[in-house]
Parts: sequence; structure tokens; C-alpha cells
Amino acid sequence: VKAKSKRYTHNSMEIGRRVYAKESVDIFDTPVFPDVEEGLKLSSDLNGTKEFKYMRDVRDFDELNGVWNLKIDSRKGENEIFLSGVFKGNIFEGLSIAIIDIPKREVIFDFLDRGIQITKDSRVAYDIRVIIGESDYVEKMSDEILNNIPTAYYLSQNYPNPFNPLTKLDYNLPLRSKVNISIYNVLGQEIKTLVNEVKEYGYHSVSWNGNDNAGREMSSGVYFARITSQSFIKTRKMLLVK
Repeated sequence: VKAKSKRYTHNSMEIGRRVYAKESVDIFDTPVFPDVEEGLKLSSDLNGTKEFKYMRDVRDFDELNGVWNLKIDSRKGENEIFLSGVFKGNIFEGLSIAIIDIPKREVIFDFLDRGIQITKDSRVAYDIRVIIGESDYVEKMSDEILNNIPTAYYLSQNYPNPFNPLTKLDYNLPLRSKVNISIYNVLGQEIKTLVNEVKEYGYHSVSWNGNDNAGREMSSGVYFARITSQSFIKTRKMLLVK
């Protein structure tokens, strides 16, 4: 798999299957080179581990069907990226390959023929998933993956509410995003930061134990939880009762 931006090219990513390779990490899986400054980088999470540390993910040849998770990182200004692929070996009858563009929620079945053009925020990685296998498996897995990704940003009402001293909030991200979730008092003062980092797409939860950033217990009263991510902002009113 090859990624090309205006100034950089990354062509070290390889995924697939071969004789003597294993589903788990082995000599055929190559970690991303450490401490190398690159303007453009592709990485794999090695069979669904969600740790994107590999530039080569080769698996057991005895298994045909599989899903590979890839992440694209780039420097500031490298937002327009063309992704392409070359198949090494013989494509036998019935083999299908699909690319899922997570931010666009699109499935591309002719990736090897035409590649895909993506536009990304250079501050946040871009996620794609590659599905390889029998046609029925690829189509079914494509639908299953998309059906299990949120279609919109969301912050739930906390539960329980009223609470003492612990409460929980669920939030959904349709794509990898920088997320801030903070607690405010009735004066609008931020008293606790629950989340302030880039999170991957999917369904998430976070808890608040009624303490501020200094670890002090908050008194009974009304508080507000607010999420900010991309252009999405949502506030939920909460009641702490002691």
C-alpha cells in the first residue's frame, strides 16, 4: 500500500498472507522505524490490537479472510493524499479486496484499479480498513464495520443522575478526533478535565468521581459536562447530591 502527498511518499506498508507466517507477531511483521521524522506515514495495528506500531502485517496463509486496520499520519500542510495498492502474487477466482474510508463512510471495491484520494486534517490521523477474502465475507464485513461506527458525534446524559459520588457519560465519535470533555460549575468555571486528547472513532465512556482537578471533593449542586470535538459542542446538566 502506497501513500503519496505533495512532498512525501510512503511505500513501505505491506499487508497480506504468506506461507509460514502467523496470525500473531512474528519475523514477517516489521515495526515502524523508531525516531524517524517523516512527513507522511502509514502504520498498521497488527491484527486488530489498536496499537499502530507496524509497517508490515503479514499473517497465516491457511486463513483467507481478514481485516487490516491502517492509520495515515502526515505533517502540517500535507492534507491531500493519494492512496494506492499493488497486489503481489496471483489473484484467484473469488478473491475480493475492499477499502473502507472511515471518515467518509465509503467502501471502495476497485481500490487496486484506481486508488483513493483523501483529504485529512494533518493534526489527526486518518483511518482506513482493508478487507481481503471471499466476496461474501468482504461484503458482509464491510456492512458490519460501517454499522458499528457511530454516524454522528454524541454525548449522553450522565447516569446515574442525581449521583453521589460517581457518574458516567457515554460519547460517540464517527471518526478519529481531538476531544475535550470537562466539568463546569454554575459560575461557568472549569473544575475538572475528564478527556483532552485524540480518541479513535467508536463508542466511548468516561466517569467523574465528583472531585476537581486538584482532587478536592465538590459540594452538592448543579454541574455541567461539556464535550467539544471538531465543530460539535454539547452540554449536559448534572446534579451532585450528598
